[in-house]
Amino acid sequence: MIQYLLLAIVFLLLNGAIIATTDNLPLDCVADADNLTLQAWQRAYPSFDIDTEQWQTLTRIEGNSVWVGYSDGGWNVPADVIGAWQIEGDIDNSPVSIWIWSSEQTGAYYIFPFADTSLFADSNGQHYGMHPCGGWRVDHSDFIIPVIEIINSSN
Repeated sequence: MIQYLLLAIVFLLLNGAIIATTDNLPLDCVADADNLTLQAWQRAYPSFDIDTEQWQTLTRIEGNSVWVGYSDGGWNVPADVIGAWQIEGDIDNSPVSIWIWSSEQTGAYYIFPFADTSLFADSNGQHYGMHPCGGWRVDHSDFIIPVIEIINSSN
């Protein structure tokens, strides 16, 4: 009986029906970025340079994937998310961008890294726009502490 259960789980995993809840390194697709700056979403505040050590700290944050697939609406984020921060940089002189949204409802941040900032449609000619490498929910304290360190080191 257990053999059949294990076979069923393996089948579901191989076919994408079970998605792991924790993905290490949400920023893996942009981990090689250089010339990084942190900016408040509204851009009414100064930007802050991110050094290599600070960037490595940010790329080690673990998060839970919020991608649920096109058929289920794309991203599982609460309705109250708003832009909080944006990180910009480049990989081999090509721009990268990381959008960080916050939610009062969940008290979490939602991180969407873009290794390609050009606008394009999917393979079916739909969903035109920028496409993130993924989307992750991270706990408030896991993200805000490194951000505060970046801001404080710039003063």
